[in-house]
Amino acid sequence: MTASAPPLQLDAVTAGYGPLVILDRLSLALQPDEILLVLGANGSGKSTLLKTAMGLTRLAGGRLALAGEDITAWPAHRRAAAGIGYVPQTGNVFAGLSVRDNLRMGAFLRPAAQAAAQAAVLDLFPRLAERLAARAGALSGGERRMLSIALTMMAEPRLLLLDEPSSDLAPAAIDLVFAAIDRIRRERRIPVLLVEQNVARGLALADRVVVMVRGRAAATMPVGAVTSGDLHALFLDGSVGAGGPSQP
Repeated sequence: MTASAPPLQLDAVTAGYGPLVILDRLSLALQPDEILLVLGANGSGKSTLLKTAMGLTRLAGGRLALAGEDITAWPAHRRAAAGIGYVPQTGNVFAGLSVRDNLRMGAFLRPAAQAAAQAAVLDLFPRLAERLAARAGALSGGERRMLSIALTMMAEPRLLLLDEPSSDLAPAAIDLVFAAIDRIRRERRIPVLLVEQNVARGLALADRVVVMVRGRAAATMPVGAVTSGDLHALFLDGSVGAGGPSQP
């Protein structure tokens, strides 16, 4: 491990599913203590980026590193054990189990720390403390999303990959989820790679933005440098405005 290295770095990564290539020589770096927001039109490769970081796609080229250590050949379970936490948009809780048992499942990599980890995640999501005996499949959409993040946090990850955490949630639930994500970054200093469809909320939370176009990082910039023209170009014609590409 290299102390000064980015928590997660992708260098010229090409990846996809079977013969289908989605990411095309993609390079980016997640920096310490930051939320890096991934924006792009549908089909630009945002979710595939997270799956590739987790080791869930076919890698055809490039290199991935975790805090400077080459993890390119590591399977998903080894990446999880090394501290990569991944919360997919769907299929992210054990619907037939109680909230309490979901949290126990999240701690299977670190059972000795289960009690402390559970207290910490219930502090993030107090609503779950009231629902410990409830079956996960019976929770509201907002509660399920809270639980999906909480059970991932039970493993005490070093970085977090979040795919569309606000999807299909009511505004009040989005407020609670985004407040928890901000606390994860600020209080626990866990960097977050965030794919989010609610652009305004994502920009309000993030430190930097990477704009993906056809499987590549077309531009990387601080949140404050993103213009309405960039967003218009991105979502209407799949290009990036005058800000142009920059190094991750």
